[in-house]
Order: sequence, then structure tokens, then C-alpha cells
Amino acid sequence: MGASKAVPRTLQFTPDAQQAQAIDHARGPLLVIAGAGTGKTTVLVKRIARLIRDGCARPDEIMAVTYTENAASQMETRIAAELGLGKVSGLQLKTFHSYCFDLLKRHGRGFDLLDESDMWIYLRRRIRDLELKHYIRAANLTEFLKSLLDFIRRCHDELVTPEQYAAYVRRVERGELEPPRVATSKTELSRDEALARCQEIAGVFTKVEDMLRAENLGTFGHMIVRAHDLLVADPGVLEQERKRARFTLIDEFQDANFAQVKIVKMLAGDENNVFAVGDPDQSVYRFRGASSAAFGLFRRNFPDTKLLVLDRNRRSLTPILQSAFSVINRNPQVFGGNGESAPDAYERRPLVSERDESARAAGVPIAASPVTM
Repeated sequence: MGASKAVPRTLQFTPDAQQAQAIDHARGPLLVIAGAGTGKTTVLVKRIARLIRDGCARPDEIMAVTYTENAASQMETRIAAELGLGKVSGLQLKTFHSYCFDLLKRHGRGFDLLDESDMWIYLRRRIRDLELKHYIRAANLTEFLKSLLDFIRRCHDELVTPEQYAAYVRRVERGELEPPRVATSKTELSRDEALARCQEIAGVFTKVEDMLRAENLGTFGHMIVRAHDLLVADPGVLEQERKRARFTLIDEFQDANFAQVKIVKMLAGDENNVFAVGDPDQSVYRFRGASSAAFGLFRRNFPDTKLLVLDRNRRSLTPILQSAFSVINRNPQVFGGNGESAPDAYERRPLVSERDESARAAGVPIAASPVTM
């Protein structure tokens, strides 16, 4: 007898009631809060397959977004297996950055990419062009460039342009706003010193953006910003992209930042068929402007959002989950604070081990089960 064939894990999956609701959700925005091991990616795969199988959407009307190329590739394989196909033609499975870069290239706006190290070297070689005054001391140059790159990256994440930052500084100059707190390694700067540095950074930000554009260069942040700007500037392009993303599904949504959510909102059009799934306690891209605030931002952009919570862990046993929850529960709540609350009440709940619950129902002592990591 030959060896038995491995069954794809999506085909072995039997959804519980909450997972079934997510998979079968018809139209409109849906936000799924899902802890580790609750089958959130499998739910997303099942939902895409159902949309195609039931004729709700053609593959070329669906865009699924995740945060690594490897995850996108694995998702493509799983969807094809779910549909019994070798490949699903026309389906967009992208990272945010690959989608935006592809969009720019298709419309003649591609550029040469500089990673963080390249960008540091680029600025170091052009330091005189920045015309620094307050930050010119060589001893502070490395620290300054690192801080400058962090500042520019955060501006990209928040869709803050050089013009907008310069306008903010002018309001500070007129006394309409207080300058941000600026500190050196030794002391906090006075208002005038802080303002002077903000003025200089406003000029530097403009120069850096102008230099990069003139040389057709950009960073990962520029992929998002320039794609956003293209969609804003060209209604024809936006309409085309909306047709290619009638149903948008986002995995690991906790890692989305403001700029990315803004693009999702633009692509959603009037239909708002956006499905986002993630765990607010698992964000790994906080350095790129992502945080659990993405969930509140989703609710503000899509006020009629339906909320589902997946809280049955299919991977770990109770002792592991209890230990994790004792730490996670110290994190800020996803909703609430500043007077905001979700129409569907959400409260962080401990994950329930599905294996332990099944064993308990069968009368098997939990202590008899092996603890595996």
C-alpha cells in the first residue's frame, strides 16, 4: 500500500460558529479580532475560496494583502488547494508594498529602491546639500541621520508631506501651536531652540524629497506615499483599481499603519467590501507606524463595520495560554479610551484551548495532557 497523501490543513478545518460567520459574511466591512492559534489565516483563505466558488466575485476582483512575500505565496497555494486547482489566475495576493510598487510601475512611476542602509549612505554623501546649521557637528552626524530617517519614515506612515510639516512649523512660529518637546542627551531645549530645529528639519525634509524625486529614487515608505498620491490625482486609475479590489481582504491587520488604511479606504469605494483580520497584541511593525490603533482607525473609516472575535485557540494548551494572557492583558484595550467604543462590545478575553475543552468534555484530566510548545 502506498503512503497516504497529506491533506491540506485548510481542507481538514471545521469552523466553529464565529469562524463560520466570518467565512460566510456577505458584503460590507468586517473586522475580525483573532488571537494566536485561532485559525485567522485559514478563515481568510476559506473566505476567499467561498467568494470564488459561490460566484460572489471573480478572482480578478479580489485582492488579499499580507505582510511578507512568503506569506502571500503560502496563501496562494492554500487557496488553490481549497478550490482544487493548481493555480488561481487573476487573484491578487500581495504585500502592501508590492501592491503599491506594482501600481506605480504599471503607470510609469516606478523608481529605484533604497533600503535603510542605502538611504543612510545616500544622505551621508550629500550632507553638505542639506545646509545644516543646528545639526552640523560631526560628532552628532550619525545620530542625526538615524533620527532624520526615523522622522521621514514616520511622516510617510502618516501621509505627512514636507508642505504640511512646514505649515505646522509656521503655525508654531506664529504662536498658534506649541513646538514639540525636543531634548538633547543632556537637557531639554528651550522653546526658541526647539523651534529653530523644527524650522531646519522642515527645510531638510523638503530637500531630501526633492533630491530623491529628481534622481528617481525612493524608499519603502515612498512606495506607499506615491501610490496614494497617484490614486488621489488620477480618478481613472482609482476606478480601475477599485474594480480589481471589489473584495479586499487583509491578514495581520495589526501591522497596518495610517497610510495603508487610507489606501484600503480609497480602494473600497462605495461597496466597502473590506475584510480585515488581526490580533492587536501581536503587532511586529510598530517601528513602521503600526499599532493596535489600526483597529480603531478601521472603525472610523468604516462606521458600519461588523465585529467578530475569534477566541478558541487550536494550537496551545491551557497553561501556555494562561501564561501568555497574564502578560498580554497589560496591553491597552483595542477599543475604548478617549470616549471611543465599538458598537459591538469588545473586551479582551483569555483564549480558550480547543484541545483542552474537548478533553474536558470527554472527561480526560487536563494534567494528563502533554504540554508542547
